[in-house]
Amino acid sequence: MQFLARLDQDKIPRVFMLLWAVWFRRNEWVWRNKQGSCFGISLMAESSLQAWVQAQDRSIAPLHHFLSPEDGRESWSKPPLGYLKVNVDAANFKEASTFSFAGVARNHEGVLMEAFSVCRMGSVSPELGEAMGVREALSWIKRKNWVQVLLETDSILVVQALRSSCSLPSYFGRVIDECKELLNNMSSVLINFVKRSANGAAHALAKESSFVAERSLFQEDMSSLVLDVLIKDCC
Repeated sequence: MQFLARLDQDKIPRVFMLLWAVWFRRNEWVWRNKQGSCFGISLMAESSLQAWVQAQDRSIAPLHHFLSPEDGRESWSKPPLGYLKVNVDAANFKEASTFSFAGVARNHEGVLMEAFSVCRMGSVSPELGEAMGVREALSWIKRKNWVQVLLETDSILVVQALRSSCSLPSYFGRVIDECKELLNNMSSVLINFVKRSANGAAHALAKESSFVAERSLFQEDMSSLVLDVLIKDCC
């Protein structure tokens, strides 16, 4: 405290962020056996501080940061000819201590090509579950060797993080970095933010996946609820 009392006010936030970065890197070393350099710690502290300062700026409208005119659609629409559209969503089940995510792929006619759902044990924040769902969807698209894909999620935070150049020092940030790495090798995949009303099929499938570990689904595997959403989307 005596040390802080001698510092200029603009340096105090840097000291606290540096201490936090050292603590974060210490946890990375202890729990993940991942070492880092002093330079890396300093760089992470500085970039995190800049991101925090920007987040406190009330002149910036965070809900619109990094968004484009293509974002925010309120109803599902068919992709252009030659494209596939993959919708992805996540769900939390507190009573069962599980969470799930699901993806639904449809062609330019709105016909279901395939879907997937994954359920895992544990509890995660909504934004982390959404990020993990996007990561799983990107891995799925890569395994299928699909090209010209439009990926849609109703998580505005995930889309903003994917479009930002900042690397977030958190588990959410690591998942986002993994998504970015996948996207760098998949130039024909575009990600957009849509409203929940435009993501109904993936939302319904995720809600139905509270106990199934991992599965691939086709038209005949879908419940009447998901089929109803698929039909309404094409009307």
